[in-house]
Amino acid sequence: GYNNSGSGYDTRSGYSYSDTVTYNDFGGSGSQLVPILKAALGAIVGAIPGVILVILVAKMGFVASLCGAVMAIGIFAGYTFMTKDGEIDTKIGLLICAIVMLIGIYLAVRTSWCLEIASLLQDQFGITKGSLTSEESSILYEILGIRDTSFSEISSEFSVLLEKCDAKGDFIGSLAENAVFAALGGIGTFAKFGKGRI
Repeated sequence: GYNNSGSGYDTRSGYSYSDTVTYNDFGGSGSQLVPILKAALGAIVGAIPGVILVILVAKMGFVASLCGAVMAIGIFAGYTFMTKDGEIDTKIGLLICAIVMLIGIYLAVRTSWCLEIASLLQDQFGITKGSLTSEESSILYEILGIRDTSFSEISSEFSVLLEKCDAKGDFIGSLAENAVFAALGGIGTFAKFGKGRI
């Protein structure tokens, strides 16, 4: 028969006690995967107000470090809410926040460009979304790489549109400008609020 000592078997799993303990410890306090995913999720949710603010400010024709500060505060608040003190290494925490901020800036700038292009084509050129015939759509596609002036069409064909308009450099420039302003607002915020926490 078998005995109930540490070298015996767990009757529920059929594994030895030592194997069961090792298995159960996977993903426990020693694992960093779950805290990292929680931290990333918190930072992403926290970035949303900043992304919206960048889009709104861009529609008014401005770029402001205030947007970067708002985004940084949101990212930090979300990160803090989802993690415990000392749960994640400082460098990993800073890396998570920085990556989320860069992605947030990219999405905000890209969205503001798509909205601006859609507005330009619809208001200035009078091309109402969904109003083009198949022949007109083909002509528009040859010129701009899009078949309609809707936001979804412009967003899905954004890279093609930039190439057709030779505007990729302008977009990268706008992205860099927003990143610099966001960094100016974000660095100060992380330094002030994140000291000793991240």
